Amino acid sequence: MGKFFALSLKNLYNYGMNSNSSFAKWTQRFFWLAITALIAALIGSGFFIFQYLQSRGLTMEIIGPAEINIGVPFNLTVDFSNQSRNILKNAKLSVALPDGAVILGASEDQRIYSEDLGDIGTGSLAQKPLRLVITKDENTLKRFTAYISYGASGIGQARFEERRDFDLRIKEPGVFLDMTLPDQILSGEKFDIKINYRNISQENFSGLELQLDYPASFAFESAIPKPAKVNNSWELKSLSPNSEGDIVISGQLIGQGKAVFNFDAKLAMNVFGRRYLMNQKSGSLAIAPSPLGITVSLNEQEGYVAQLGDQLVYAVSYQNNSGVGLADAVMKVKLTGALYDFNTLQAKANFNSITNTLTWNASNMPELRILSAGDTGLATFQIRLKDQFPIRRLGDKNYLLRAEAEIDSPTVPYYLSAQKTTGLANLETKVAGAIKIETKAYFRDAVSGMINRGPWPPRVNQPTQYTVHWFITNYATDVRNVEVRAFLESGVNWTAQVKSNTGSSPVYNDRAQEIVWLINEIPATKGIVSQPLEVVFQIEATPNVAQAGNYQPLIKETSITAFDKFSETRLQNQAVGVSSSLPDDLTVSQIKGIVEQ
Repeated sequence: MGKFFALSLKNLYNYGMNSNSSFAKWTQRFFWLAITALIAALIGSGFFIFQYLQSRGLTMEIIGPAEINIGVPFNLTVDFSNQSRNILKNAKLSVALPDGAVILGASEDQRIYSEDLGDIGTGSLAQKPLRLVITKDENTLKRFTAYISYGASGIGQARFEERRDFDLRIKEPGVFLDMTLPDQILSGEKFDIKINYRNISQENFSGLELQLDYPASFAFESAIPKPAKVNNSWELKSLSPNSEGDIVISGQLIGQGKAVFNFDAKLAMNVFGRRYLMNQKSGSLAIAPSPLGITVSLNEQEGYVAQLGDQLVYAVSYQNNSGVGLADAVMKVKLTGALYDFNTLQAKANFNSITNTLTWNASNMPELRILSAGDTGLATFQIRLKDQFPIRRLGDKNYLLRAEAEIDSPTVPYYLSAQKTTGLANLETKVAGAIKIETKAYFRDAVSGMINRGPWPPRVNQPTQYTVHWFITNYATDVRNVEVRAFLESGVNWTAQVKSNTGSSPVYNDRAQEIVWLINEIPATKGIVSQPLEVVFQIEATPNVAQAGNYQPLIKETSITAFDKFSETRLQNQAVGVSSSLPDDLTVSQIKGIVEQ
């Protein structure tokens, strides 16, 4: 039928095109009207099929709670049925999970759940439940989106999709956590941390685990109840609705005055071999200034940056602020750093070369026998730094000097619960890096690939060419904004022949007769455990009559500057100027570098 209709239209059109009558014009109008009607019919039928499938095909609904507590497992169910007269082919279910929603037993990173449903027969009804838990973001609204895509028998390869959204309100964690600890303690003072937990949901929990992360300097002493495995983990085997419990941990902190330390409690549930965070609580406390104070200074400067070969003078001062006399005080300073030269140590103290610790007590500092209330004192010592960095591998950089000072007395003031009275202080000093520039000149330089022309020995009023090598070695710190500068001597010109083993090359300022090499960054140990940066350039020198019988100066001294990213200081170095003596060119004699008349 459709084929006959199409042929008829074609014949009608051909007739109209080959005729000039009014009837021909009418047939042309009819042809275009028929084509338009045909297209509209096709669109309408497709739309009808789509509407039919949408209205009478798949029905879908998401069922779940209106609100839920963090950490409480719940079900989210996708209900669907086929209300059409067609089989829905190769159906597939997908559920998009919001951040913080986890399918129990699955990874917390999984954001899409997918499942092939196969064919859904006419009149079929089915449910797909998901067991989920929310792990974060209390007092928020999270949206779940479910999709079912399918084909339909008799509709070719076309696929259709049904979508539903579901909003879930997130309440507070199902298990409440609270942490109580002092605002401030003295270094070495015993104190308690109390953690309270309470089930505020209607869920019966099992397999809960509470973990408390301590600062590194916390010394655990005891806990009620006792930890399950290590000293910071407790197993809460069952927790019914409205039930609660407490954990009390006792210990000590050693730290400097005004230092702040954090404690982090985490409650997790273990399901199907996976651990999911339910709640967490943090607390902090500060170390109060010790009744026995101690400070360390270096070279009478705050923020001192050391250099290789420096003479360091440390000053260690103490003060009894307790209001009572303290007996048999002992003061110690431990030095840590690969650049200390312990052979140069000068101190009126006992020195342990195994631990690199200096000790003062009543035997070498009698005033430590009794520190009366308000007493102060001072001890000094000197030590030099090594002249070279001990670099052996790429990671040998950013050298630090640490002086860890401690003073203590077995006398404890009546208002403290500590085992002893202790004062602490640490001083950390950065060692600046170093950068070096070398300059070498050659007449014969086959390695560079540049051919130098002109007379040798050099002659008055005749040009001779030379190649100049710059080598950069960077030692123990990363540097940036590197600048290398040098001026050409009188009678010396730039030939513009340049080679470099890095991404930058020198440029020449003809008016100033200055060569400038700029480099963005150079990593530490460049030139020590790897090849140095190198650039080669050619110059042409014409001696004048006054230089006859002497070496001709070629380049003035070369300077290098760079910013040390570690110590935040400016590094600099210089290389001596070069002349036609060419001490580094082993193919020529130095005496031959003297200018001939």
